[in-house]
Amino acid sequence: MKIARACTRSLRNYLVRVLRDVERNCQSVYAPEVECISKGNVHNKYEFGCKVDVAATSRGDWFVGAKALHGNPDDGHTLK
Repeated sequence: MKIARACTRSLRNYLVRVLRDVERNCQSVYAPEVECISKGNVHNKYEFGCKVDVAATSRGDWFVGAKALHGNPDDGHTLK
């Protein structure tokens, strides 16, 4: 048990060091194009990002196109 606690403690120290290093080197992680999307669910009322249309082949093996939809449009109006 002593060895297991010592290993856990050293792993925790490594993790804290890595997290501090990432926080120091990454001053801004925010993207300006991210929007708030209202989901209406109980657990996840809001999400951040943007809606994306993806076109795939009938078998789903290949993606043939993708388009970002800004402004949180209704799903019924995006299917053309």
